[in-house]
Amino acid sequence: MSVSQNDNTYRAMPMLSQGSHDDILFIKSGTDSKAVYDAATFRLDAVRKLLDYASQSSTEKVGAGFEMSAIADAAGILVTDAMAIMEELREKRPL
Repeated sequence: MSVSQNDNTYRAMPMLSQGSHDDILFIKSGTDSKAVYDAATFRLDAVRKLLDYASQSSTEKVGAGFEMSAIADAAGILVTDAMAIMEELREKRPL
């Protein structure tokens, strides 16, 4: 889905990134590819940090099941964001 506002076009992020039934997160058309790449790598770095935390706390037994589930959910959303952004760059479509 695309939304036009002030001569800009916005494309909705994937449904998992939305966190709701409505599209609320968008990628702006015409955004500089370096900015898009930076956004994707920022998300990938966040995933790396979450997974680092998960590997360190997996040896601890306190509330591990609940915490690991929350971490996995967050990692899934961030990975989906990064994959969608990187796919836009890979296909070299104009944003």
